[in-house]
Amino acid sequence: MNKLVGAIIGWVLAVANAAECGKIKFLTERSRGVEAKFTPCPEGREVAEGTILSLVPGARLWLKLPASEAGQEYQVVCQSRAKSTLVLLIESLNPPWLGSRSLKCGPWDGSGFACDGVDGQPKLLVCAVGEFSLAAVETLPRKGASIVLRSPEALDGLEEPSRRQQVLEAIEREGQLCHKLYGVGRKLRVEWTVDAQGQVTEVRADELEEGDSELAECIVRVVQSYPYPKPSRTMSLQATL
Repeated sequence: MNKLVGAIIGWVLAVANAAECGKIKFLTERSRGVEAKFTPCPEGREVAEGTILSLVPGARLWLKLPASEAGQEYQVVCQSRAKSTLVLLIESLNPPWLGSRSLKCGPWDGSGFACDGVDGQPKLLVCAVGEFSLAAVETLPRKGASIVLRSPEALDGLEEPSRRQQVLEAIEREGQLCHKLYGVGRKLRVEWTVDAQGQVTEVRADELEEGDSELAECIVRVVQSYPYPKPSRTMSLQATL
């Protein structure tokens, strides 16, 4: 009888949480070493409150979550420094969102938070947080952006200079989360191509100083996974990110 009651409660909770699917995005293409478990959401990129996330040593987690203000969203990127698998729970749609029985997380300061082990091991999980406008790609580029463009003459979509600049501005903003996460201020010069399907076909990044490989890999994944407008032909782009 107890098993039946437990199953019914579990089913009711799953249905309730399934209604929340779509509010939290699990960016698998920017994450690594992370598995979502016990999620009520059918779509692999969607998770909900109650979803369990398993992070192997060295894993990086990237989530998009709704902000309290309309038209805004949070992006949260976390790096595991633990020597064993971490198990996280998406506890809430409100900051700091994540919880764990094996971690003691410090307060969210608006730009990130860190979690120590319950036995005192420092910073087993470090997270950087950024707030973004959902329409950021439609805004005009800010003055003095460190972006250089190399492309054919203006056509439609990505070929149009102001549209292309807006896309690159958005990529630069999201790439800043990688810098916040790894505490590296040095910029990385990246060159890449986007084909007629809006897919990145080739990426080349300048080598940084020793120890910056995590930053470079993080930024390259941002570049590769961005939803580009489809150009009419393959285009070459470059930016300092």
